[in-house]
Amino acid sequence: MKVMLFLPAMLLAGSICLGQSVTFDYDDSGNRTQRTITLKSTTSPDKQNDPQEGQELFSGELGTFDILIYPNPVRNELIVEISGSEEPSAASVHVFDQKGRLVRSEENVTETAILYLGDLMPGNYFMVIRCGNRSASWKIIKE
Repeated sequence: MKVMLFLPAMLLAGSICLGQSVTFDYDDSGNRTQRTITLKSTTSPDKQNDPQEGQELFSGELGTFDILIYPNPVRNELIVEISGSEEPSAASVHVFDQKGRLVRSEENVTETAILYLGDLMPGNYFMVIRCGNRSASWKIIKE
């Protein structure tokens, strides 16, 4: 079941440019009820939080959660910040290579996840964030 849900997201994510995110809503039976494409790309408003000056800060929404991802392209550490929900809920962050293999995973993320990608080969990766029954995917570039 997970592979079947992941493959369409992987194919869709391959056609997405940086700064776009796609979110899916599912009903209790696991059927997709809605797809939302968010086009957002901004520069970091607060350079103290951005580890590398001049890098892009990508933001999006996943239900009631606000998501910030930076820097992208990444050399060593990718930071994912999840905020905005009134109810504390743990999210999961997964990074996949182009063949669909899981290369990094962080479970029970409540606010910030720092993913070390320094040992990965340069190239394109896909990151999937899941909060409850919602998920969104982003394209990550590893330098």
